[in-house]
Amino acid sequence: MNMAAEMSARRADYTAWTSGTRPERRPLPEGLEIAPCANLDSMSEILGALRKLKHDKNFISKVFESRDKQLFPRDLLVATVPTKKKGGRRPIGVIRRSMLFDKKKRSTDLSIDFVWVLPDYRSCGMGRQLMAAGLISGKPKTVHLQIAGSEANTAALGLYTSLGFVWEEHEENAKEKTEMVLKAELAEQAVANVAAAGKPPLPLPRVSSELAVESGGRVTLRLTTGKPSPPQSKRRAPQDEQQRAVRLSAG
Repeated sequence: MNMAAEMSARRADYTAWTSGTRPERRPLPEGLEIAPCANLDSMSEILGALRKLKHDKNFISKVFESRDKQLFPRDLLVATVPTKKKGGRRPIGVIRRSMLFDKKKRSTDLSIDFVWVLPDYRSCGMGRQLMAAGLISGKPKTVHLQIAGSEANTAALGLYTSLGFVWEEHEENAKEKTEMVLKAELAEQAVANVAAAGKPPLPLPRVSSELAVESGGRVTLRLTTGKPSPPQSKRRAPQDEQQRAVRLSAG
């Protein structure tokens, strides 16, 4: 695929997204799972939606059929949600990764070149969940992220920068920026931050209060957490305490 065709294909969806009005934020769908894709049999809905965007004829083949042997099947991670059919699941998003050898550093890095979510499931944090799932493979590595649509893709840049991505050094002065980088030491922290943000807040314990009148007329306030304790029957003071109280009142 030539560069012009590839860039055109990668821009096909984001332009429609950024030019319109962004919908309100929604919660993540219930039952969300992100798992490796061993085969493409379950991906028909996503493949069909991408074909409707009129991508270059080689685009889908490049993304979905040219699998990375070093990562397979973890090179293609798919987000799914339950369907009404018992045991059924619907694919709603995908992220593609591959291994990248850096000749200058003589080390193996991770490359992410495709992140996509069905339009009905956008603006709910799905892209963030997919990114978090894709940032780690074995020992944390530096992650290279290919940006669909260059720096004009403002809808995605906010997400990427919040995860810690910065423009690659050689991109800083480039006319059109296309690649961001996340250092290996920041990748693990980015995943942890996403996981922590997705956890529901812990419920506050219920606090119940109880006034207790003890012998001698002393009143105490008892605070307990959890379910309120059942009312207790009035406790009679032991006989020696009653006698002591009588002696004190008699002077």
